[in-house]
Amino acid sequence: MLSALVAITLQLSVMSNMKEKFSALDLVMRGVITSSYGFRSDPINKKASFHSGIDIAAPLGRSIRSVGSGRVIFSGPYKGYGILVSVEHSSGLTSHYAHCWGTKVKVGDVIKKGSLLGYVGVSGKTTGAHLHFEIRYKGAPVNPLWLNVS
Repeated sequence: MLSALVAITLQLSVMSNMKEKFSALDLVMRGVITSSYGFRSDPINKKASFHSGIDIAAPLGRSIRSVGSGRVIFSGPYKGYGILVSVEHSSGLTSHYAHCWGTKVKVGDVIKKGSLLGYVGVSGKTTGAHLHFEIRYKGAPVNPLWLNVS
Protein backbone atom coordinates (compact mmCIF):
# COMPACT_ATOMS: atom_id res chain seq x y z
CA MET A 1 0.00 0.00 0.00
CA LEU A 2 2.80 2.41 0.92
CA SER A 3 4.63 1.79 -2.39
CA ALA A 4 1.41 2.54 -4.33
CA LEU A 5 1.00 5.80 -2.38
CA VAL A 6 4.61 6.77 -3.12
CA ALA A 7 4.08 6.02 -6.83
CA ILE A 8 0.90 8.12 -6.95
CA THR A 9 2.60 11.00 -5.12
CA LEU A 10 5.55 10.84 -7.52
CA GLN A 11 3.22 10.78 -10.52
CA LEU A 12 1.29 13.82 -9.23
CA SER A 13 4.57 15.64 -8.60
CA VAL A 14 5.75 14.93 -12.17
CA MET A 15 2.37 16.00 -13.59
CA SER A 16 2.43 19.28 -11.65
CA ASN A 17 5.81 20.10 -13.20
CA MET A 18 4.79 19.21 -16.78
CA LYS A 19 3.41 22.66 -17.65
CA GLU A 20 6.77 24.24 -16.79
CA LYS A 21 8.68 21.62 -18.79
CA PHE A 22 6.42 21.92 -21.83
CA SER A 23 6.72 25.71 -21.78
CA ALA A 24 10.51 25.23 -22.08
CA LEU A 25 9.89 23.01 -25.11
CA ASP A 26 7.56 25.64 -26.60
CA LEU A 27 10.60 27.89 -26.66
CA VAL A 28 12.48 25.34 -28.78
CA MET A 29 9.66 24.86 -31.28
CA ARG A 30 5.90 24.41 -31.30
CA GLY A 31 4.78 21.06 -32.63
CA VAL A 32 3.42 17.66 -31.69
CA ILE A 33 5.61 15.16 -29.84
CA THR A 34 5.43 12.10 -32.10
CA SER A 35 8.06 9.91 -30.47
CA SER A 36 9.06 9.79 -26.81
CA TYR A 37 12.37 9.25 -25.05
CA GLY A 38 13.28 5.63 -24.32
CA PHE A 39 12.89 2.26 -25.95
CA ARG A 40 10.68 2.04 -29.03
CA SER A 41 10.24 0.25 -32.32
CA ASP A 42 12.47 2.07 -34.81
CA PRO A 43 10.18 3.55 -37.49
CA ILE A 44 12.63 2.70 -40.31
CA ASN A 45 14.02 -0.76 -39.50
CA LYS A 46 11.17 -1.83 -37.14
CA LYS A 47 13.64 -3.20 -34.56
CA ALA A 48 13.58 -2.35 -30.86
CA SER A 49 16.02 0.47 -30.15
CA PHE A 50 16.70 3.23 -27.63
CA HIS A 51 15.50 6.69 -28.69
CA SER A 52 17.79 9.22 -27.01
CA GLY A 53 15.49 12.23 -27.36
CA ILE A 54 12.01 13.24 -28.41
CA ASP A 55 10.67 13.90 -31.90
CA ILE A 56 8.55 16.99 -32.49
CA ALA A 57 6.66 17.01 -35.79
CA ALA A 58 6.33 20.39 -37.48
CA PRO A 59 6.14 21.89 -40.96
CA LEU A 60 9.31 21.97 -43.06
CA GLY A 61 11.15 25.24 -42.42
CA ARG A 62 9.70 26.04 -38.98
CA SER A 63 12.18 27.92 -36.74
CA ILE A 64 14.14 25.99 -34.10
CA ARG A 65 15.32 27.97 -31.05
CA SER A 66 17.75 27.18 -28.26
CA VAL A 67 16.29 25.92 -25.00
CA GLY A 68 19.03 27.74 -23.07
CA SER A 69 22.05 29.99 -23.33
CA GLY A 70 25.43 28.50 -24.18
CA ARG A 71 28.04 27.97 -26.89
CA VAL A 72 27.58 26.13 -30.19
CA ILE A 73 29.93 23.12 -30.22
CA PHE A 74 28.71 21.51 -33.46
CA SER A 75 26.83 22.68 -36.53
CA GLY A 76 26.68 20.53 -39.66
CA PRO A 77 25.98 17.03 -40.99
CA TYR A 78 26.38 14.15 -38.52
CA LYS A 79 25.46 10.54 -39.37
CA GLY A 80 21.77 9.63 -38.97
CA TYR A 81 21.10 12.96 -37.25
CA GLY A 82 21.43 14.71 -40.61
CA ILE A 83 22.14 18.40 -40.10
CA LEU A 84 22.72 18.79 -36.36
CA VAL A 85 23.26 21.73 -34.01
CA SER A 86 24.72 21.02 -30.56
CA VAL A 87 24.89 23.60 -27.77
CA GLU A 88 26.98 23.35 -24.62
CA HIS A 89 25.24 24.77 -21.54
CA SER A 90 26.46 25.02 -17.95
CA SER A 91 27.00 22.13 -15.53
CA GLY A 92 27.75 19.43 -18.11
CA LEU A 93 24.50 19.83 -20.07
CA THR A 94 24.27 19.85 -23.87
CA SER A 95 21.24 20.21 -26.12
CA HIS A 96 21.04 18.71 -29.62
CA TYR A 97 18.74 19.65 -32.51
CA ALA A 98 18.71 17.15 -35.39
CA HIS A 99 17.28 16.66 -38.91
CA CYS A 100 17.56 20.38 -39.67
CA TRP A 101 16.96 21.84 -43.10
CA GLY A 102 19.60 24.50 -42.48
CA THR A 103 21.37 26.24 -39.61
CA LYS A 104 21.87 29.86 -38.60
CA VAL A 105 24.81 29.29 -36.22
CA LYS A 106 28.42 28.15 -36.43
CA VAL A 107 30.79 26.46 -34.01
CA GLY A 108 31.96 28.90 -31.35
CA ASP A 109 28.90 31.17 -31.46
CA VAL A 110 27.72 32.25 -28.01
CA ILE A 111 23.94 32.16 -27.96
CA LYS A 112 21.11 33.14 -25.63
CA LYS A 113 17.99 31.24 -24.62
CA GLY A 114 15.60 31.53 -27.57
CA SER A 115 18.29 32.17 -30.21
CA LEU A 116 17.42 30.97 -33.72
CA LEU A 117 19.49 27.85 -34.46
CA GLY A 118 18.01 26.59 -37.71
CA TYR A 119 14.93 25.20 -39.39
CA VAL A 120 12.95 21.95 -39.33
CA GLY A 121 14.01 19.60 -42.09
CA VAL A 122 14.19 16.02 -43.26
CA SER A 123 17.97 15.49 -43.27
CA GLY A 124 19.49 12.22 -42.04
CA LYS A 125 17.56 9.15 -40.96
CA THR A 126 13.96 10.36 -40.88
CA THR A 127 10.46 9.49 -42.05
CA GLY A 128 9.26 13.09 -42.35
CA ALA A 129 9.71 16.70 -41.25
CA HIS A 130 10.45 16.91 -37.54
CA LEU A 131 12.96 18.01 -34.93
CA HIS A 132 14.80 15.36 -32.93
CA PHE A 133 15.50 17.17 -29.62
CA GLU A 134 17.98 15.65 -27.21
CA ILE A 135 19.50 16.66 -23.86
CA ARG A 136 22.69 15.06 -22.55
CA TYR A 137 24.32 15.31 -19.15
CA LYS A 138 28.07 14.67 -19.25
CA GLY A 139 27.53 12.85 -22.55
CA ALA A 140 24.70 10.57 -21.41
CA PRO A 141 21.18 11.11 -22.81
CA VAL A 142 18.44 12.17 -20.38
CA ASN A 143 14.72 12.65 -20.95
CA PRO A 144 14.29 16.24 -22.22
CA LEU A 145 10.93 16.48 -20.45
CA TRP A 146 12.61 16.03 -17.06
CA LEU A 147 15.13 18.79 -17.36
CA ASN A 148 15.06 22.56 -17.20
CA VAL A 149 18.00 24.15 -19.04
CA SER A 150 18.85 27.79 -18.30
